[in-house]
Amino acid sequence: MDYNKDWSGLNDVDLFKGDLDQLSVIHVTGTKGKGSTCFFTEKILQTCGFKTGMICSPPLTETRERIRLNGKVVPRRMFATYGLEVLQMLEKVEEDFNELEEDRRRPNLFQYMMILGLYIFLKEKVDVVIFEVFIGGENDYSNVFRAPAVVGLTTLGIDHTEYLGTTLESIAWHKSGIAKKDRPLLTLNQPKGPLKVIALRTMEIEAIPYICPPLSAYETDGRAIELGLHGDFQHNNAALAVQMAKRWIEEKHSGRYDFNGLKDCSLPGRHQVVRWNHVTFYCDTASNEMSVTSCKEWFHLAAEEERERLGVPVTRVLMFSMKAKDKTQGVLTKLADYDFDATIFCPSWMIAGTLPEAHPAFYNAKTKFTFEGEMKNTEKLKTYYEEALDKLGKTKRPKVKATSSIPSALRWAVGTVDDLRDLPPLQACESDDEGRLDVASHVQVMVTGNFYIVGEIVNHGSRF
Repeated sequence: MDYNKDWSGLNDVDLFKGDLDQLSVIHVTGTKGKGSTCFFTEKILQTCGFKTGMICSPPLTETRERIRLNGKVVPRRMFATYGLEVLQMLEKVEEDFNELEEDRRRPNLFQYMMILGLYIFLKEKVDVVIFEVFIGGENDYSNVFRAPAVVGLTTLGIDHTEYLGTTLESIAWHKSGIAKKDRPLLTLNQPKGPLKVIALRTMEIEAIPYICPPLSAYETDGRAIELGLHGDFQHNNAALAVQMAKRWIEEKHSGRYDFNGLKDCSLPGRHQVVRWNHVTFYCDTASNEMSVTSCKEWFHLAAEEERERLGVPVTRVLMFSMKAKDKTQGVLTKLADYDFDATIFCPSWMIAGTLPEAHPAFYNAKTKFTFEGEMKNTEKLKTYYEEALDKLGKTKRPKVKATSSIPSALRWAVGTVDDLRDLPPLQACESDDEGRLDVASHVQVMVTGNFYIVGEIVNHGSRF
């Protein structure tokens, strides 16, 4: 990804002709909770009667999910119609910059989806745009708004160190770079070091920094605001969303706030349940230690409730896929602390060697995902998990297995109790002769790690 490419002049090219300034934008950055905060903000503004547009990432099952209009994924026909218009205009813009190298003239997937989303919002005349940054702030593709209505900065953590640096202070510098002169930047109560950096950075930019009060500050008649998303940390995300929406309404359309919609807020792939006849999938796109801890708590409560309701023995399985990085060992240590009956690791593809549409590399021929490379990564995850089990000294150890695709994982974990005829057939590179997991009457599978494995389970499972 050409992360440092300068798109600050996007407003002035023929594609927008200055119209970008017409959009009223709530720009959201941070490390943890960006997606939840954006969905909370969208829900509040919708409940208050405003027409919303939102650009968020990553998608769960298809790339179209990155663009939302009025609380729903942009319709296919609209996506295609406006998409063709944007492509034609980009071709014209490209002619004006023909002196540039080929790969510098054309937008990549992230840039194209951003341009298309903004174009749709202008055409559909939304009241407000909620925009989640792609990675950082200062050099992010989305840092093109000259005067956003509100800027939000969620909880900071260590991530994308190759672009943002290895300390919270460095990451705070980059993230707060989307602040703009005379515009409010709202943040949560960050650690002292990063908070000082944010204060200095906003002073340099001449932005107006605020620290959001806790969600409890918005209680009415002693009643707390109800949230539709599980986890104590979601209260921080909701507090930021409430304050951003409140600031926007006060400035643009002064009136009454309504936060009741937060109890109905949900995110695709977050605490989502998919039920088959004898298998229940508990899907959550948890990818760091904090979110995995919340995922375990939710899974345990929901799975226990189902077990008591069914009144039958259950087998509990962890299904996991993720690119093995430094943080992955910490994530797997958190997961190893739960008493699963079995754990299975696999690449996040339904057909071995074929990436799901939601994966950005699906659109980039230069990015190579080989069967051998993905299997090596899967074995590494399995090793990390087994090492975590050893360190924890677990007396009850789950059966642990690595497979080559989601279908082969499902056949091993749940194939004895459910009809899997609609799964893609196994290929020559896969094996179906390694037996089956001995399971109880009902299987409860916690699916987590990355968006793509969750997306494939949700997409396939919803057809049953």
